[in-house]
Amino acid sequence: MRIRRMKFELFAIMATLGFGVGIPSSGFASSVTVGSWNNANCAPFNCSVNGGVPVHYQQIYSASALGGQLTFDTVTFYNALSGGHPEVVNAHYQISFFQTTSALHTNEPIPDPGSFHKFFDGELGGPIVGSSYSIVGNHYSYRGRDNLVMDVVVTNPANVPNDGRNSYFQADYSGSTTTRSLDIGFGLVADNVGLVTTFSGVAAVPEPSAWAMMVLGFTGVGFLAYRRRNRALPSPRPDFQLLSEATERSPSGVLSVRD
Repeated sequence: MRIRRMKFELFAIMATLGFGVGIPSSGFASSVTVGSWNNANCAPFNCSVNGGVPVHYQQIYSASALGGQLTFDTVTFYNALSGGHPEVVNAHYQISFFQTTSALHTNEPIPDPGSFHKFFDGELGGPIVGSSYSIVGNHYSYRGRDNLVMDVVVTNPANVPNDGRNSYFQADYSGSTTTRSLDIGFGLVADNVGLVTTFSGVAAVPEPSAWAMMVLGFTGVGFLAYRRRNRALPSPRPDFQLLSEATERSPSGVLSVRD
């Protein structure tokens, strides 16, 4: 019986601790930045010298740079202009993510492998305020191993001349962690350029099984505390013994209570 109780105590403790250290969650890393700033580029959020011409842009992020599993609902790019009034061209943007076995420096658009995830679908545009530009969308869980593709389709872009109003963002021209392929109306271009990108926004959220294990663990711990408390209390004495200690009879036979 004692061995069985010890096993139950050990299970309750492990279940409670496991919630914090070993139970899977629907979130993984909460923030990671890919790329090092060594140049600047405006695609795909500007460079639109041919108004109305659709833009198709793909940027590949290496699995090694992402560093493993990641869940995000925000992507952030960084302003590379110290002056002027940079703008994101007014247009409809469809931004999607998927994983691919294609390597960096792929010289043609990567077809959707079936894990296509629509992150954002709507209108963007206007001045960039501050040092960064963030887009919040549907959360995406990157499972690691393969490279990640950001696919951007821009439709009905405004005609913006290639001047100080262009949204030049910090870019990595090394080709070591991210590269791109794009068509902005002049034919397909593929090179070693990629925008410095931060993926962030989702903290770890326990799975339902984790909540169940936590509740079970705390219930077990509470039950053990109750059992131990009851074992520590002295056994109640019979009523007649308490009565004899608390009262005495007077010589006249009348029951009197002690002070």
